Amino acid sequence: MQKTKSLDDIEDFLQYVSFEPCDVIYLGTDLLKINCLQYQPSPTIATKKIVGFVRSVLRNKTVVFPTSTLNFSVGGLVFDARNTPSHKVGYINEYLRANYCEYRSAHPLWSYAAFGPLSKDLLANTSWNAYGFNSLWSRLLKYNVLCVNLGVDLRDSMPVVHHLEQCFGVPYRRVKLFQYDVVDFEGVQSNGNYCINVIPREIEIIRDRNSKLLRDFDINSKSFSIFSDLQCYQYVDLYNHLYGCFEEDMFCWIRNVASVQELLVNNNDW
Repeated sequence: MQKTKSLDDIEDFLQYVSFEPCDVIYLGTDLLKINCLQYQPSPTIATKKIVGFVRSVLRNKTVVFPTSTLNFSVGGLVFDARNTPSHKVGYINEYLRANYCEYRSAHPLWSYAAFGPLSKDLLANTSWNAYGFNSLWSRLLKYNVLCVNLGVDLRDSMPVVHHLEQCFGVPYRRVKLFQYDVVDFEGVQSNGNYCINVIPREIEIIRDRNSKLLRDFDINSKSFSIFSDLQCYQYVDLYNHLYGCFEEDMFCWIRNVASVQELLVNNNDW
């Protein structure tokens, strides 16, 4: 497959996306891996043009994207769904959040923002567990969702896996509890408990870039893009595929299964 050579390639791709019969687009972005940006004299201007494409071409869709703040610390700080900047989710996501967000979930570690008619339905009063029941990942199953990746390779970014790990109760993760002061998107302030799934430090997992998970999921056959740095696929297709992987094997994405399993069997204190 070829890589993008100009911004026109991205606009054309999004035009194709706009004609797809879907309710929601889940958008993932990584500017550093969009090939055509290296040909642009001003990356900042180019990225603003991409944001313009997303806004204008996809204006009739609900577009949701991650705005996580895993750097958010406990102790005196208040997470404000309207104003707290995202962290390390990419320039496009942060620009969309700051300028076009119509709703943002209020989880202080893993939030999402959106614009479009279903924004509030997707993001209001989501789960206190970042990946649990009633999180975005379970709500997306109610809709026809197309995942669109600009520069993101599915092999490197698959957060729905964490939702399924939570659903199946995998033994190598535990739920970590935090308390935060939070102001939600509607301005209501509260203090509450929030959870996220973590891998304890003593469990040394060797990752395989999701090659086991995607062995029988051919992204090229799912995507109508001719560009290797632009991807799209149906959310339900990936969800069902991953569900089957976890149903068959709780260690389905781990390379060093034997050593992890031995550690878990012999160390149950945590």
